[in-house]
Amino acid sequence: MQPIPNSSVMAWTANGAHVIPNGVRMRCGHCKDASVFTFDSIGTTKKFETWTATSKCASCGNLTRFFAVVPESKDVNMPGTIIYAYPTPDSVRPPVKGIELIAEDLRAAYIDTLETFNSKAPNSAVLNQCRQMLEALVYTYNGGEKSKGLYAAIKGLPDIIDLEKPFLDIADAIRHAGNVGPHYKAGRKIPNEIRSEMMDMLDQLLEFLYIIPHQVKDTRQIITSIDTGSPID
Repeated sequence: MQPIPNSSVMAWTANGAHVIPNGVRMRCGHCKDASVFTFDSIGTTKKFETWTATSKCASCGNLTRFFAVVPESKDVNMPGTIIYAYPTPDSVRPPVKGIELIAEDLRAAYIDTLETFNSKAPNSAVLNQCRQMLEALVYTYNGGEKSKGLYAAIKGLPDIIDLEKPFLDIADAIRHAGNVGPHYKAGRKIPNEIRSEMMDMLDQLLEFLYIIPHQVKDTRQIITSIDTGSPID
């Protein structure tokens, strides 16, 4: 079994000695529908630092069993609990990492788009939601000016946002950390989390330079093959 991503957990709450999810958003292992599972009953074992729970799918009514391994931390803000479900749920696309940093209105629009993607909605609905999310993002930065259309608004973004800055900031952060590595002072510990942060930023640079351009090219070929003359707006 594969663990359920913690990003699928809607919220965490303290439950005695454990931190328990208020609900889990995932696809049902029975009917494959995207659903929110709230726990009907929870059993905990202090000796083995585990808990079990059951929940019925809102769509099909079948029971799903949950099993979790609890880490040493009891921090409700950083639970780190590893959760498994049976039957194993179909993969659900989790929210983007750092979603809490996105402005509230944009975050809500993004969640709507993500839920449409994870549902049984037709492909046309997903395309429409992605377009609406893009509109919300672009018009947030241009002050809500919609008179010239989305195409013109996108073309005008470089006049409003420094689009090069994120790339240059990532590169400079990697450079800075690379200088610190061989010259850090004796007795000063380098935190372990910097390892993954550095690799994340390196991945982002490579994605920006090499992977994203290919993805855009391939996606445009698909779009061109299905486009029947949609207007440029």
